[in-house]
Amino acid sequence: MKKRPGQGRSRATVEAVLEATAQLLAETGYGALTTNHIAERAGVSIGSVYQYFPGKEAVVAQVVERVVDDVLADFSTGLLAGPTDNRRIAAVVYDAIDRRAALVRALTYEIPFLRDLPAIANLRGRLLLLASQIYMRTLAEKPFTHPHVASFILTAMVRSAVLDSILNPLPGMTREQAIDTLAEIIARIAGPG
Repeated sequence: MKKRPGQGRSRATVEAVLEATAQLLAETGYGALTTNHIAERAGVSIGSVYQYFPGKEAVVAQVVERVVDDVLADFSTGLLAGPTDNRRIAAVVYDAIDRRAALVRALTYEIPFLRDLPAIANLRGRLLLLASQIYMRTLAEKPFTHPHVASFILTAMVRSAVLDSILNPLPGMTREQAIDTLAEIIARIAGPG
């Protein structure tokens, strides 16, 4: 970001640009995205876009950061707010991604610089911290030999399973089948939760 918005109107402009970018990414993908399209969808001038962002890559990087923050907030709220059982873990994680499926698809498959972004670089650590908190709540009586390694492997497995279930589902697979099966797999690996 070139400049941080200070006043309410500036924040509203940046918010409109980010929301427009997210919508366009979900609808048309990264290849078709231009700053002109962003400005038009946001209802701002192209100069307003460039006042805050040097180009579309910077806008997309900010959208990625926001999506990561929002998904992790959904995970935290859903998983730490109440009882944590395996089906609830599966449903919360699945739904947090599924609500944003078109955008996550575009970000995952189309952004050539995705892995270079700080939000993605920090994602693993943030997921592991959350997984460790859940682990302490659900598996403390039957701990793994290496809890930090178990958290890492379970997190990687669940992340991959959910992404593939949503972005490349088995033909005919329903949301309920995916969540029930993921919960069953978690239970068999980690024990009843």
